[in-house]
Amino acid sequence: MKKIFIISIILMTLLLVSLVEARVTVISKGEDLKIDLIKFDPSPVSLGSETEVSFEITNLRKETIPNSNIKLVTKFPLEPIQTDVDIPSIQPGETLPFSFKFTSNENAQTGDYIISVQFYSPALGSFTSEPFSVPVITKRGSISGLGFSVNPETVSPGDRAQVTVNFRNTELSSLEDVVLKLDLSNTTLPFAPVQTGTEQTIKTINPGASASVTFDLIVFPDAASNVYRVPLSLIYYDSTGVKFTKNEVIGIVVGAKPKYQLDLEDSTVYQKGKSGKVVLSLSNIGPTDMKFTSLTLLTTDNYDVISKSRVYVGNLKPDDFETAEFNVYVKSPGELKVQIEYKDTFNNDYSEIRGLTLPVYDKVLINKYGLTTTEKNGQIFTFILILLVVVIIIGWVKTRSLGDGIKYAFSTIFGMIIKFFKQFTPTNIKKNWKTFKEFAKKQ
Repeated sequence: MKKIFIISIILMTLLLVSLVEARVTVISKGEDLKIDLIKFDPSPVSLGSETEVSFEITNLRKETIPNSNIKLVTKFPLEPIQTDVDIPSIQPGETLPFSFKFTSNENAQTGDYIISVQFYSPALGSFTSEPFSVPVITKRGSISGLGFSVNPETVSPGDRAQVTVNFRNTELSSLEDVVLKLDLSNTTLPFAPVQTGTEQTIKTINPGASASVTFDLIVFPDAASNVYRVPLSLIYYDSTGVKFTKNEVIGIVVGAKPKYQLDLEDSTVYQKGKSGKVVLSLSNIGPTDMKFTSLTLLTTDNYDVISKSRVYVGNLKPDDFETAEFNVYVKSPGELKVQIEYKDTFNNDYSEIRGLTLPVYDKVLINKYGLTTTEKNGQIFTFILILLVVVIIIGWVKTRSLGDGIKYAFSTIFGMIIKFFKQFTPTNIKKNWKTFKEFAKKQ
């Protein structure tokens, strides 16, 4: 009994191969034309599936065959999707391909079913092929529960990832030589295999058994954050040697949380009770973009923000930076509190608060570090300006004329400057030194 079963499987397989792969002439009209059956795709024909049957027609005449019409004739459970093909003309000696699509009812029984081809042309009339049988079987070599996992779910540029493929053999017979292959040939895919390669083989999967394979990949260091579609192909054979192919796509997410550096770039205020500007710089030191970025200087008990508190700095690419300027009034030593808001490549929102030390010194350290040079220069300039205005007013009162008052002021001031420098002539220095010595002796 077992031998009979094996022999029947072999005969069925040979029948399928002869029907699917060999060229079979289904219509032959002497020296006029012939129609050949080329193939069924997919093969074998399975219940509940769609099949395309391909033919070729050859004009054996020395004249053109015009306005040909070819029909596919089927019976249940084969149901045509397309029944007619029109060919405007076939040149002498020319061979043209044509095809039909049909479905097989999933509720039918397995077995051999009949189809035929009808040809019509005004020049040659009508011909019908002899009926030929199409073996229809249940779906075989079925792999189900196909699932994918990527660890980690989001892979950073330069890091490694494991891609695992899980599946199960739902047939009553084993599957042989199961080959899984990741196609990384597309140059837009920023991945390379590590240790495992891109192809793995499982020799046998028993009926009802599950299996899994894992691919080790590394992401290129300069990979852009994105979702990448990686093609996966499965090739396997059922127990009778029939080949099956299944194509899938695996999505791999490449990205990382943005990294940044916040610094106090510049400051003009170093003393409490004073106001001035502070300049903050934000640098993108990570491999991914920072989008729609803004900096907000938060008010605290240590200082007041006397300018606008929020500055939009926009998008920051890796190794890029932007600055933001604020005016503050310092009440006491303390940190600047800065809120950084931004989005990553996948538009995830981030909001973080960072602290920056604002240097505040006492008067001793301010003088030591020379941090009041600008203020002192401003005070000297103010003193000179006030002195000039006072002298102009005195000159105006004396001369009763604003113009003469201005001349009086400048002549008086320059006179005082000249008298001051005259004290440093050699004669005056000697005289003043002698006077100083006499004064010292008296003391």
